Amino acid sequence: MDISMLRTLAIASTLVLGSFLSGAVKADSPSYDFFEVAYVSGDIDNPDVDGDGFSFGGSVSVHENWFLFADYTDLDFDFGVDLSLLDVGVGYRVEMSDNTDFAFTGSFVRADASGPGGSADDDGYGLSAIIRGMVNEQFELNGGISYVDLGGTDGDDTSFVLGGVYSFTDNVAFDGRIEIGDDVNLYVAGFRFYFNN
Repeated sequence: MDISMLRTLAIASTLVLGSFLSGAVKADSPSYDFFEVAYVSGDIDNPDVDGDGFSFGGSVSVHENWFLFADYTDLDFDFGVDLSLLDVGVGYRVEMSDNTDFAFTGSFVRADASGPGGSADDDGYGLSAIIRGMVNEQFELNGGISYVDLGGTDGDDTSFVLGGVYSFTDNVAFDGRIEIGDDVNLYVAGFRFYFNN
């Protein structure tokens, strides 16, 4: 498997993971204590492949402004290419108003890919900045920017994220988002389960 293709696929998946922290149920401010399961679909321009799979992850507050997160993604792309990705990191939130936060994250990223041509793995880092605002007690809008670097000349990508979270109850919500990157477009739909509310 070409290392450039591995990096492109891993970047696509990492952009999904970085945006997992974009959910909430509290009326006054977004929550950072949740577990999420999601379906992920995407298309990559170079090489021209489509794929889908699942992702699960979570976030937990460790201080008033600090939170930890971890996510795992498993995707199947065209031509028999499989990708698994682990993203583990820390985030810091800044309260902009009673119902709006600005969250920054940094993470370690590990990608493993396999296909007809063999297998490869790579390590790198991810950074994101996301604004999260509660429209009302049940609905959050969020948007931001994510950057992933897995090394090499083709190992980085920047993505713009736009999403929404609708809470059915205090503990269950639907999360949908799109992510538009340099070479990667992703569509994510999942359910979030909150704790510590």
